[in-house]
Amino acid sequence: MEPYQIILLIVVIVSFIYVSIVVYVMTQMNEFKSRLKKRRHGLSTLLYERSNILRSIIALFEKEGVTFTEEDKACFASFDALAFKKYDDDTIREEAELVKMTTSRLKYLAQANRWACKHESFEGYVDLLKDLERNYRIVVSKYNMDVGAYNYWIAVPTVSWVGWLVGFRKKSTLS
Repeated sequence: MEPYQIILLIVVIVSFIYVSIVVYVMTQMNEFKSRLKKRRHGLSTLLYERSNILRSIIALFEKEGVTFTEEDKACFASFDALAFKKYDDDTIREEAELVKMTTSRLKYLAQANRWACKHESFEGYVDLLKDLERNYRIVVSKYNMDVGAYNYWIAVPTVSWVGWLVGFRKKSTLS
């Protein structure tokens, strides 16, 4: 073999190996990106279900005659404005914060007005709310693990620039 043929053969082999690595890494990036999208959808669904339970508790408290402060009314008004239509990270963070704030206000109202919690459906609402909170924490932890894996794959040396060109950007975890 001629020297240029040997060099050309080495270049072809190295190129084949590099392209194979790029295809594998891009497949992993795409896989984890689709997982993150599914997890965000699941988180939004859980937040929506929690909001339905919280709205039921608010309606129950109104029916029982619990008086709400202006801060409570403002919190509940901003809570009622939630749409749960977008599935991006920032929207889910904002929705989760409002749901947590409303939950803590309702827990305080339940402690301050024990007489209003005697309704038979209140315990069912509380149990369902606890179950949804537990599931939310589980899905958040799975989401955060997938974010770690996604960030790992988009940072693979010599391949990360290809992912960046295609549009894979670093994600942050949820709390």
